[in-house]
Amino acid sequence: MLSAADWQDLLGSCGYADLLPGGKSGFNATFGGWIDDGDNGARLDDYGYYWSSAASGDNGGYAMFSNISKSAAYVAGADGLPTAFCLSLRYVRDVS
Repeated sequence: MLSAADWQDLLGSCGYADLLPGGKSGFNATFGGWIDDGDNGARLDDYGYYWSSAASGDNGGYAMFSNISKSAAYVAGADGLPTAFCLSLRYVRDVS
């Protein structure tokens, strides 16, 4: 999974269009929304939420994530979703 630093590098080096399907980054964002710990879906087909490998907060039950909007040129890193939520994952490999 992307670390918080990986997300920052990706967001700093790519434009919004580069992250969309067919974009030059190869990221090919999907817009799966999230499913909370009560099995309720939210923002399906509107936002893509992606876990980071970094924990958030002191209690260990939260993790950092990034999201990308389908309807607006918006990509952001954030923190604080419960780890019981279902979000998308992206695995990466170091090509350096």
